[in-house]
Amino acid sequence: MKYRLGDLVQIKYGKDHKKLNAGNIPVYGTGGLMRRVNDFIYDGDSVLIPRKGSLNNVMYVTNKFWTVDTMFWTKIDKNKILPKYLYYCLSKIDLSTFNVGSAVPSLTIKILNEITLEVPSLQIQNEIISKIKPIEDKIRLNNKINDNLIAISKAKWLDLLSSTSTTEVVMNKIAKITMGQSPKSSTYNTNNEGLPLLNGATDFRENINPQRWTSDPKRVVYPNSYIFGVRATIGLTTKVYQKYAIGRGTGAATPINIIYDEFLYFYLEDLFKFYSQTGSGSVYINISKKEFENYKIDVPKISFIEQFHSEINPLFNQIKNNKLQNITLLQIKKDMLNKYFQ
Repeated sequence: MKYRLGDLVQIKYGKDHKKLNAGNIPVYGTGGLMRRVNDFIYDGDSVLIPRKGSLNNVMYVTNKFWTVDTMFWTKIDKNKILPKYLYYCLSKIDLSTFNVGSAVPSLTIKILNEITLEVPSLQIQNEIISKIKPIEDKIRLNNKINDNLIAISKAKWLDLLSSTSTTEVVMNKIAKITMGQSPKSSTYNTNNEGLPLLNGATDFRENINPQRWTSDPKRVVYPNSYIFGVRATIGLTTKVYQKYAIGRGTGAATPINIIYDEFLYFYLEDLFKFYSQTGSGSVYINISKKEFENYKIDVPKISFIEQFHSEINPLFNQIKNNKLQNITLLQIKKDMLNKYFQ
């Protein structure tokens, strides 16, 4: 049965969160989780729809949450559509085609309300969700395992730095830094032609999931390098295992020697923590290549680094295997969504 989106949900505006104190309630913007506060807008399942910015970054949330004013949130009529099913439906729509903005891509409630969706019975919705859920559960489990492995590795890294003498150097002594450059939009495609494009943090939040490819890449990152967000949403340090094009919202770091691999990861995370606290731009945080290269780090003697690499590299290899499995699982999920949501 066909429905207007406005017949299925009430679309609500997000609110300013800057005056709220820190707490446990997640605050979402178009780039994802921003911070946690002590108040909430809504307590229940909801689908979040971008109002400005990255218009296709639809999110599904459960429990209490807060959204900023660049996001819409929805009160869903669960007698007609299940929240997770609605999320799948909207994820398959190119919302950028409804853009009404000029300088900044934008959506309006009026336009969103008129979007038409094909909605089956609640029973069929449940059946489809139940087929996709095991894939999502396995991806979440792999991510949780990886988080634990990173925590173990970081504890050993901190212990090493506190128990041995170190020498202060700048980051470009252990890594080569590459800043992304976006290709012309006319070279973008969704047909897997050319290289997958990582334009910014949205394309590799939690798992690498490029939305576009480019036939004319300007900057390229190679396997076993680290990528990260450098504009607005910074960090989310992620290792890549294939060749990608990187846009202006993405940077990359490659260790000059494999023994620095794990050290580089933790010092990148240290750098992002520093800049997220100090800022480097008037509105958005922007980190330059020079700031990466000149960031000061403490490095132990080479023998200690080699020993650390020998001990921690197996853990990072397990993380790699889990991430590669997630890439396969994400493709399976994408194929299933293409089957059920055409």
